[in-house]
Amino acid sequence: MAPGGLFVDHKKGEVTEMKNKLRDSSIDKDPKQKRAIMERVVGYMTLGIGRCHVALQLLSAYVDADMSPLFSEMIMATATKDLVQKKMCYLYLSNYASMQSEMALLVINTLLKDFHDEDPMVRGLALRCLCSLRVNNILEYLVDPVVKGLQDASPYVRKTAVMCVLRIRDLSEDIIPDRHLVHQIFNLLNDRDPQVRAGDDVVANAVNALLELQGRTGLSLLIGNKNIIIRLLQRIREFNEWSQCLILEVIAEFKPNSDDERFEIMNFLDERLSHGNSSVVLATVKVFLNLTQDRPELQKQVVQRVRSPLISLMTGSSPEVAFVLMKHIIILIKLAPGAFDDEYTSFYARYSDPQYLQNLTEENQNLKIKALSLVVNLSNFISIVDELGSLVSSYYPALSKEVALLYLYPLVSLTLVVLSYSSLSHPQALRAMGDIAVRLPRAAPLVSDKIVVLLRRNDPVVANECIAVARDILRKYPPLSAILLQSLTEAFYEVKEDDAKVSLLWVLGQFGNDIPEAPYLIEPMIDEWEEETDPAVRCEMLTTAVKLFFQRPGEMQAMLGRLLKFAIADVSNVDVHDRALFYYRILSVDLDTVIYNMPEQRWLSEEALKARYVVADAAVAAGVISDEQKAGTDLLDLLDEPVPSSRGRADPLDDSSMPLEPSPSLSPEAFQDVWMQLGGGEPFIISFSRDSSAQEIELLLSHNNVRVMAQGQASPNQHKFFFYAKTIGGPLILCETTLDISSKTLTSLVKCNDADLIPAFFIHFKMSLTPLMA
Repeated sequence: MAPGGLFVDHKKGEVTEMKNKLRDSSIDKDPKQKRAIMERVVGYMTLGIGRCHVALQLLSAYVDADMSPLFSEMIMATATKDLVQKKMCYLYLSNYASMQSEMALLVINTLLKDFHDEDPMVRGLALRCLCSLRVNNILEYLVDPVVKGLQDASPYVRKTAVMCVLRIRDLSEDIIPDRHLVHQIFNLLNDRDPQVRAGDDVVANAVNALLELQGRTGLSLLIGNKNIIIRLLQRIREFNEWSQCLILEVIAEFKPNSDDERFEIMNFLDERLSHGNSSVVLATVKVFLNLTQDRPELQKQVVQRVRSPLISLMTGSSPEVAFVLMKHIIILIKLAPGAFDDEYTSFYARYSDPQYLQNLTEENQNLKIKALSLVVNLSNFISIVDELGSLVSSYYPALSKEVALLYLYPLVSLTLVVLSYSSLSHPQALRAMGDIAVRLPRAAPLVSDKIVVLLRRNDPVVANECIAVARDILRKYPPLSAILLQSLTEAFYEVKEDDAKVSLLWVLGQFGNDIPEAPYLIEPMIDEWEEETDPAVRCEMLTTAVKLFFQRPGEMQAMLGRLLKFAIADVSNVDVHDRALFYYRILSVDLDTVIYNMPEQRWLSEEALKARYVVADAAVAAGVISDEQKAGTDLLDLLDEPVPSSRGRADPLDDSSMPLEPSPSLSPEAFQDVWMQLGGGEPFIISFSRDSSAQEIELLLSHNNVRVMAQGQASPNQHKFFFYAKTIGGPLILCETTLDISSKTLTSLVKCNDADLIPAFFIHFKMSLTPLMA
């Protein structure tokens, strides 16, 4: 559609008609009629006629396409006092000058004449048009007007001349130092003209030109002069939004010499955080972060300060701005963990959030869901898990197919919008719940309960993600198998995705003793080997079958034999074939030779080996095992890293290195009496490689049969525990432990009637806490 409704009657010969009208002296007396003709000329020109051959062909049937025949008439039309006409003439001349090389000199002379006009607007427009000309030898006519323009009395002319310097740089870089143009631009930063302070366009253009001309050198000139930085800060509210962002980019590179300078700059810019433009706020945040990058404690306070402005902008701005702000907020959350924890409700999903707020990042997570998983803590995890669970619970497969209707029919019900959002978000919500459970031990039971409820819906799409999350939880917290195993086994035949099958097979292999029907769940998959074509499923099936064989050999022997036969005969995948062959050759050799008589010096540290011998001696003395059983100690249990045993224990994941009772009975009064009677004990210290919580320590030790009698916060940075354990048929072991959160150390005092058991208990205690030392 033609702009402004200028082209109503299309006809041949219109260019000739407009040329005659431009030459008509009577029309010159009517400014409105003259403007209308020029508007028509510029309108045709801006359609691309004369420059685009396709447009020329399409419109040639209606009008004379090329406006260049009017060139001389438009030059003469510049002799007017009407600024609107002059602007249109300059636009036409800059567009067609390159096509009229023989008349280029006439154009240049006309513009040079206008550059000396009394009206500063005319001077500035003429200089801008002169720099826009694409003609040969323009440089020799351009330099002197630009140099004079930098010294012009009008700020409009000066700001135009500053940008024209960049045009000179493009034509010849040698002229910049020869005419000292950088020095003249630098002087404009100190301009005292009151009009400059009112508009500040000259200063902003000067800063931009310095950065364009000299790059890092120009930036060094700016940030190396503290007086200029202070002057820019004092006048920053007078700049427009674009100029403020440019100035803030420069200030972000300034390195203060003292804390006083640092705080002075931050005080100047604090009000910019309340600006309504998100670009200005984000540029200010960058300045604050750069100023405090060598002060981590101060930087955390800065993040706390900028939290409210960013949240306010994110919740009240357009979706496009909210998307960008969410990206920055996630970076700040990672930079200062805990700073945004109180604002978690701002990251709840809204039905009105558009598709790009559901953008999938490299971690394949919704931006808001990812933020929720990052701000979770002990005080808000229940609300966050409930919110994530609601996203999954409101997912319905039948309605998820209707998501496309959102783009076809604008008038859909609010319910459909909400459900469609959930259908897009439920995989990310489930993964976020799993991440929360893995990072926050106290949230793991709650997430497990949510997964059980979701699995009971018998929805294959949701079940696939639930199984993957349940697998990760069981890897970190094996005791939660009591909650998850029944629902996982019930969903075994419901899943169709290969990843879910791999996860379920891993669960069967790891918890074969706790799942009575484990061999019979895997048997149909073995018999349908040809139908399971995914290599990952086949490899996991082999590994699971071997694990179950060691745990329940009588039930698995025939199944494992059939599986190995199928896998070895199948050469469609090298990895599957080689794994099956490896297992077959291992099982074909004497198991005691292959597995139990490994050269222990290659696998065991001297400390762990001595500890095991101490434990074995104690077990013989207590009558728990015989000397013959001691000689056949399972070396897999002696590894420095916990390894599941294959000897058919009640709990295959119990990697305790001491024979401890799983549920010893001891009252608080009895604990206190025994503690006082035992007198002195032996201390030991354990250092952690990461931050740990009291809940993590209690969970890990409880899993290894070390129970807590009491615990509590002794000071802001210290947490105290009283643990107890009981060897099978042997004495009690009591332990007073203090966790120093700041130094990441655990100091313990162990007491026992049999002092020989204390070193072994220390090894057992330390191995139980291995995940915190990794």
